Amino acid sequence: MFFTKDIYFKCPCCRKALVVERSAAGREAPCPACSANVRIPTRSRLPPRVVRFGSMVALNAAVALATVAVLAHREPAKLDLPPPRKMSALEHALREKSAEQPPALPFGAAKATGTAADELRRKNAELEKRNLQLSTQFDGIAQWVMDNYQGKYPLPLTLVGRLKIPPVNPDFTLGGDLANFLKVTPAEQAVLNEKLAAARDAMAKTEASLISVTAQNDNSVTLYVPPYERQGGAIRGDLYGTMESTLGAPRFDKFVNVSDQGLNEAYHYFGTAAREMQIEVVPQQGGDAPYLLIKDGWQIPEGDSATRYTGKQSATREIPPEYSTYMNLMPPNIAAFPVKQNGG
Repeated sequence: MFFTKDIYFKCPCCRKALVVERSAAGREAPCPACSANVRIPTRSRLPPRVVRFGSMVALNAAVALATVAVLAHREPAKLDLPPPRKMSALEHALREKSAEQPPALPFGAAKATGTAADELRRKNAELEKRNLQLSTQFDGIAQWVMDNYQGKYPLPLTLVGRLKIPPVNPDFTLGGDLANFLKVTPAEQAVLNEKLAAARDAMAKTEASLISVTAQNDNSVTLYVPPYERQGGAIRGDLYGTMESTLGAPRFDKFVNVSDQGLNEAYHYFGTAAREMQIEVVPQQGGDAPYLLIKDGWQIPEGDSATRYTGKQSATREIPPEYSTYMNLMPPNIAAFPVKQNGG
């Protein structure tokens, strides 16, 4: 349960968020923003902000809530209360007269007297206190729902892991859908883009130092990159460490759920797989220009005794940018093809 000992409300003139101790209910004080004379309500009219912790659970099959704690929606301004006004003799007399009257009893208890009446008054006071607590709690939950789910359709956690969101763009900057899903700020995106580019450059340099030509003639070449688990593991650890420290653990976990596989593929399995590329010039009949047939395959270890083979095949009249690093290894007939520019 969560409750607050203060009263939160807004100035009726300037709408400034204000906070004052509950003992000041009913008194008047000047607003610190507009100086208007404000009467303090008897209960909060501005629900505190509710912050969720832990995993979400379903609420009325429409929204998800979590364990909650009360914080101020914004840091409200404290009211400077004037000293209590001295009561006149008439006011003293009226208060003393009122104190002589027995407190009002709950409905149905008008005839109760003595000990029974005292017990009913005690229970009535407890119920009023509990009602105020529940009202404050409900206001907080309602405000949290409005802040977080207005116009949205939350995805059940069991389905989040089935999402597959591309982690990077063709230029190895953070993918727009992933940035939106994780609510990445511009400052965070700048840090991640720099690290993603640095990791890609490190991978390219490592592969360029290890690649070899296994077959070649005037119109074709076969290139081979062996596994490099130690260097690739270091690059992966550095990249993922920056991502986790930038995003924080909860958002990093979401990233792993929806984009880890895609990032692994984009960064050539971080050196755990062997790679073989076959690039061939295919001539055309009738004077049409020849094109390149590119076969790019991977041998991916899965456990101690299993290997998965995957690859792609493409036909193009421009050399894709990712192969431009190996231009010095290609025969003249292939090197004569133009390199495609990113975004072109």
